[in-house]
Amino acid sequence: MAEILSLADAVKQFVNDGDTVALEGFTHLIPTAAGHEIIRQGKKDLTLVRMTPDLIYDQLIGAGCARKLIFSWGGNPGVGSLHRLRDAVEKQWPQPLEIEEHSHADLANAYVAGASGLPFERFLNPDRIALPDSDVDCDDDGRGRVLNWVTQKYGKEKV
Repeated sequence: MAEILSLADAVKQFVNDGDTVALEGFTHLIPTAAGHEIIRQGKKDLTLVRMTPDLIYDQLIGAGCARKLIFSWGGNPGVGSLHRLRDAVEKQWPQPLEIEEHSHADLANAYVAGASGLPFERFLNPDRIALPDSDVDCDDDGRGRVLNWVTQKYGKEKV
């Protein structure tokens, strides 16, 4: 049976220093209160994941909660650049921020894989200049090699 917790209790119980946290939502569904509660509780060294980090992620970065950001596009169409994200990357303020950029398709598929209890691996062609539009960036002949690699890494029962 589900337990109903206050937001403060939920963050205290389920968000620990060093965790990976994804706060997704669009427009009026952005979980701003959850982000503010993470800041209030002083959580640190978080890996933040979001397709398009917005102002709440900028605040989490500015408050020193983030160690790493995994995203597909960093900015906000309504307000422009995320200033604390830029400060963390360019000036290491308030602390250095590791960034990992993906395509939207990458992150959507990673969420589906995680929700399904499956591993997710991003494949990039080292000869490619720009990020790919999909997860497997190889020709038809290369697909077999990728499938073999994934099978060896994660086991036949999971592929």
